[in-house]
Amino acid sequence: MNVILVDARRYGHVLKGARKTVRLDKNDAAKMFGISATELRSYERGSALISDSVLTRLFTYGYMLMIARKNIKRKEQDC
Repeated sequence: MNVILVDARRYGHVLKGARKTVRLDKNDAAKMFGISATELRSYERGSALISDSVLTRLFTYGYMLMIARKNIKRKEQDC
């Protein structure tokens, strides 16, 4: 198993930026990830590492969004 060093503050900054980009408030984002708003805040501040289960949800939702966008573009091209 490979080990990588993670800067929790950097990932927290990215997580918060992504949330703000899609205009989700902390409570709604926390509900989506199945965590408390307090836990999300600790991730975004970099005071805690993002758990494996939350990372899995983040990547899954990200891929789902990319597929949805691809399907929308495909439908627009067909019209």
